[in-house]
Amino acid sequence: MIEMTEPSADLQQRIILSLREEAQYLRIRRRFTVLFLALVSSVVALPFAVIAWVETAQLTGFFDFTSLALSDTTNAVLHWQDVGYSLLESFPVTETIACAMIAAIAVGSLSFVLREYRRVWKHLPLLRVRASR
Repeated sequence: MIEMTEPSADLQQRIILSLREEAQYLRIRRRFTVLFLALVSSVVALPFAVIAWVETAQLTGFFDFTSLALSDTTNAVLHWQDVGYSLLESFPVTETIACAMIAAIAVGSLSFVLREYRRVWKHLPLLRVRASR
């Protein structure tokens, strides 16, 4: 008859630690994947947002008012309220917010991807060992 023995406390601790590490790795990998996709999509979308901002600024005359204010500073200073109102009215607010949001997503996801890349890379040998079994 075979006697059933309890596994050692050390073995149980190693198993529990291994399971916790794997669960943590899966959480990090999921976040890494989502934020990497956010990084790629925001980097792709950023030039289009900038192009939209430039086109809107040209259509509203923002560049013309800015050029006028910088080239004819004497009249711009004399009529500073009118020039200021014209600049504010022609400023492309929506496109500026869109560009800022896309840039913030790109920078935030890039910082997370660079920070978490080492953790994901550290767990790759663990995955290679499990895949070879």
